[in-house]
Amino acid sequence: MPKSAIAPDAFEPDDAKGGAILDAAQKIFLSRGFDAASMDVIAAEANVSKRTVYNRFQSKEALFAGVVSRTCQQVLPLDMSETGFGTPPDIFLHDFGVRMLSLLLDEDAIALHKLVTFIASDAPDIAEAFIANGSDKVIGVLIHYFDRQCDMGSLVIEDKQEAAWYLCSLMKEPLHMYAVLGRTDLVTEDAILRHVQRSVSAFLKIYAPK
Repeated sequence: MPKSAIAPDAFEPDDAKGGAILDAAQKIFLSRGFDAASMDVIAAEANVSKRTVYNRFQSKEALFAGVVSRTCQQVLPLDMSETGFGTPPDIFLHDFGVRMLSLLLDEDAIALHKLVTFIASDAPDIAEAFIANGSDKVIGVLIHYFDRQCDMGSLVIEDKQEAAWYLCSLMKEPLHMYAVLGRTDLVTEDAILRHVQRSVSAFLKIYAPK
């Protein structure tokens, strides 16, 4: 499959039909699995023609990438302007962490994660799409934020990519593992808030100016 068949930016937020297609695709992918989902069924669920689906997404793989990309957008902080990147680290990273975990621990997000994990070995293009449209975008936003904060003297980071992965890893576990294993009793709003606060504090002990 050509690399271009999976387009990271295939979804346009202002496109009502595109949104309806992605809603339908997510529902069908999660209920039937990737292989059993068909563009015909997705088109019918979205109440659009199959041609309309293909006009926006070149392939089922590109459509799946669009679902992942839209889901990822919900993680990113609301204010992505340069003003937003000027927000102090304790505030920005806490908001980022709560939003990221709230999404990752959502029932549909867990189902999507399980689906990608299940098919990744047989569908490397899907795995690449998941990485490119998911974690790579989140890490990219954090690197941009770290660049700005380092210039302002609020953070001191030599390897910003490493720092971004470290922060996400701190925030993600063990709550994500609990959710994947069905231990939703351990994944409460209070647990998320406490865990994010501890993660941000641990991160700033390393990367805040001494």
